[in-house]
Amino acid sequence: MSKRKTFSILSFKSYQTKIFFYVAVIFAVIYGAGFYFTVREYEHKKIVQEEIKLEGFSKYLKEKFELSLTKKDTSVLGRSIQNLSKLVSIDYAVATNYKGEVFYYYNIDKEEKNLYLSPKTKEVINITQNIFNDVVFVKSKKTSEAKLYLGYSIKNLNEDIKKVRIEILPYFIGAWLLSILVVLLINIKVFKPLKKIVEVSNEIVDGDYSKRVKIKDKSDIGKIGQAINYLAENLERDESHIAKMEIKLKGAFKEKISELNLEINQRRIAEKSVKQSEVQFRLLFDVAPIGMAKTSIQGKISQINNSFCETLGYNKIDLIDNSIEKFIVEEDKTLYKNLQKSLIEKTNPKETTEICFKKKNDQIINTLLKSALVEDENGLPVDFILQVIDITMQKETEKNLILAREKAEESDRLKTAFLAQMSHEIRTPLNVILNTAVILEDDIDAELMEAVNHAGKRLQRTIDLILNMSAIQSGSYKAEFEKIDLDNELKVMVNEFKGLCKEKNLEIEYVKETNNTEIIGDNYTIMQIFQNLIDNAVKYTQKGNVKVILTNGNSDSISVEVKDTGIGISDEYLKNIFKPFSQEDVGHKREFDGNGLGLALVKKYIDLNKAEIFVESKKHQGTTFKVVFKNKS
Repeated sequence: MSKRKTFSILSFKSYQTKIFFYVAVIFAVIYGAGFYFTVREYEHKKIVQEEIKLEGFSKYLKEKFELSLTKKDTSVLGRSIQNLSKLVSIDYAVATNYKGEVFYYYNIDKEEKNLYLSPKTKEVINITQNIFNDVVFVKSKKTSEAKLYLGYSIKNLNEDIKKVRIEILPYFIGAWLLSILVVLLINIKVFKPLKKIVEVSNEIVDGDYSKRVKIKDKSDIGKIGQAINYLAENLERDESHIAKMEIKLKGAFKEKISELNLEINQRRIAEKSVKQSEVQFRLLFDVAPIGMAKTSIQGKISQINNSFCETLGYNKIDLIDNSIEKFIVEEDKTLYKNLQKSLIEKTNPKETTEICFKKKNDQIINTLLKSALVEDENGLPVDFILQVIDITMQKETEKNLILAREKAEESDRLKTAFLAQMSHEIRTPLNVILNTAVILEDDIDAELMEAVNHAGKRLQRTIDLILNMSAIQSGSYKAEFEKIDLDNELKVMVNEFKGLCKEKNLEIEYVKETNNTEIIGDNYTIMQIFQNLIDNAVKYTQKGNVKVILTNGNSDSISVEVKDTGIGISDEYLKNIFKPFSQEDVGHKREFDGNGLGLALVKKYIDLNKAEIFVESKKHQGTTFKVVFKNKS
């Protein structure tokens, strides 16, 4: 027997002994636990039964104790204890009055050994003790307590539990021994055949495929032996098959060599095709009308076309093998590096950006640079292909356009400032004329003075609108945002228009539909918004009514609606309604006066207060302007 076989068999025997030992220990633990929990369950049930019984006795004696106190006769309690002692073993009973004095006792000598003056109330039974102590309290009307101390013997309970332990222990020991015996039988029936199987298996592993396991048993062990025999037969057969396969492999190897030669030839054809593609790429690269360059990952230029040289003003000799960063202005080198890094790391690359290059003659040119990453078959970065387009002229043109726009804006600002100055110069003498006209009303024809007064007010309103528009456009108006109660302001404003509406036989009404009436805004501009809207509603309404409604808007906003039944606005003109100097009815013969600045100024004031305005109108049916304030107080 070889060392390998000897070692395997010895290991098998040691393993067999360990298994037997572990199984014995496991069964011992299982049956020991079963014995422990069985005894504990029995003890628990007996103790619960004993507690219920003793508590019932205590309740009975409490009733007799109360009766004794009422009748002041201890004989009632004494007879009850004597009768009860026939059913249960009472060790002692001691009764104390309200002063703590003993006025009745039974077996007091036993009780004194158990210290009846210091027991716990309703003490749980403990089988290690022989006494179950109980205290019965009876309260008097004076809140004093009389006590009855009781002691019941549980010696019989303790002895009964010990007896049960002794009676059931042999059953568990017998079950454990029986389990050990079964394990020994299994050892004889199973492990001996396994030993034979191990020995034969070792010999087969050493190469002796003629060995067989001699087990005729039809159990699972026998099936294992049959499987090993079947394996040995297959190994013996395969050994001869392998020899035959070696001969076939020699012929197959020659066939594979010829296939490999064919594959090599096909690869050569593919490489030739790749070279032709490279030639075509180089041709397209060289003749491209925009500057192109090929650089390494580190930025070293390896290939450029003529357009690239013309863009930078260098020869190919000056550019090849130099770093592309050498020709980029210092301020844009970091931008270029970040562009290439984002392409390599694939972190949302731009691919195209503006980069400034320095030409050979030191001229700085603006270029649009597009970069593409070239990877190998494993997805690793190899080169960059750059496209460079000179956009210096476009940038110059863009700069000139910006300057032209700035000049136009300056011109517009000057125009606005001019209008503001001129409007001021017109307003001052106009006020003098209007005030003088009032004084002269009594001396001059009334109709003539009314015409002068109307024309003066019309001119004054036009100048006010021009001044307000110029203040907004020039940025000279400084808004003061504060808390505004729209309810109070709109009431006053509607009342101001009632006189004019009465002259035109119109009804004007203010409706409040919400209690949330406060907003944060610029008081002057907000009042101008509603002054213009209500004034227009009255002016363009010949019959019917004008309504001003304060209500809640969507998303906790506040809205004000100005509704009229006037001439309405056409759909074509609605899109131009807020443009300066725009009017639906134009020309000298128009029916209504106005300069087209009122609603344009309203829109400016709406934007200033971060509000919104909406218009709904039907020709000859009326118009509704709705102003929504989002900034509630």
